[in-house]
Amino acid sequence: MIENRVKRLMREGRMALGSYVGTFADPQVIEIIGHAGFDAAFIDMEHTHFDLKDVMQMVIAAERMGITPIVR
Repeated sequence: MIENRVKRLMREGRMALGSYVGTFADPQVIEIIGHAGFDAAFIDMEHTHFDLKDVMQMVIAAERMGITPIVR
């Protein structure tokens, strides 16, 4: 099972930082967030045109980067 980085940090009493993904349905955006040092990527399906295929690719990218994908 892949570790949930955000939950781990919160259990340790530390702060987890995330970045919003809401304009471009591109896994490279997630990779940039990971390389920038964030712990999570917030993928918004409520206010965007993202479909499940887009989100699936972004979640896979987040898992490869070792960051937690949070989908709304």
